[in-house]
Order: sequence, then C-alpha cells, then structure tokens
Amino acid sequence: MFVIYTDDQGRAFNLETTSGAGFTRAAYYREQLPMTDQAVENGVYLRKLNHTQTIAALASDVVSHYLKSNQPEQAIAVADVILKRDPSNVVVMVQRGSAFALILQRDILSKYTKASQMTAEQLAYAEGLSRQNGAAFERAEALGWRQSDGQKQ
Repeated sequence: MFVIYTDDQGRAFNLETTSGAGFTRAAYYREQLPMTDQAVENGVYLRKLNHTQTIAALASDVVSHYLKSNQPEQAIAVADVILKRDPSNVVVMVQRGSAFALILQRDILSKYTKASQMTAEQLAYAEGLSRQNGAAFERAEALGWRQSDGQKQ
C-alpha cells in the first residue's frame, strides 16, 4: 500500500512510505510492478480507499496470519468479512482461494492418492474445495489480477 494525499486544491499525490514518503507517479508503479490496465480500471490497484476499504486492507494481515498458522477456516471467515466490505480486494480473494487449497491438501490430498480411494462424500467434498479455490482465482483474474502482479520485472 501507499498513501494518496489530496491537497486543498483537490490534487492527489502518491506518497511512497517505504522511501521517505517522497512523491511517486502512478506511472512509476506501473513500470516497476506489473499490473494490467484492466486491474487499474477496476480499482484493484492505484485507487483511493475509503475508510472501510482501508480497514479491510489492513485486516488482510489477519488473513495472512491465519494462513501462515495453518488455520485456513479462520482465514476464510475473515476473508469473507473483508470481501463484503471491499469486493475488489484481490489480495484477500487470492488468500481465500489459497485457504481452500490448504484444506484440500490437509483433508484429502495428504490422505488419498487416487479418487477411487475416496467415498462419494469425500470426493464431493474435495470437488467443492477445488471449485472454491478456482472460483476465487477466477474472480481475481476477471478483475485483471495476474499471478505475476506486484513482482519486479
């Protein structure tokens, strides 16, 4: 995240907090950190956040904590709250999808090597987890997010 400061004349300035809060043009971010035009147009990146969206963005650290602590159900619960308040928060969307993948790994893939080893109920459960994982990533991609976003070229 970075700060967008708006002066008394309504002009907005990007302040890069990791380098002394100097002014940084949006074009610089676009050059340094890959992001699609579609993602910028959809407000995924380089947007001003309102108060609720700011709190939601900060709360994404809680989702990260639950993922790192191998508590994917809690990560999903927090992600659901965040996404109700900021539906274009692709970081949380992707984290939510990753949480479903963790559950799939823990409950199914670590125990079964073939679908034929599972009961119909277990197979349906695995397919549901896989669908939720895929849907989260598809939703983020529909907004213009790409897996390479935010990675220096």
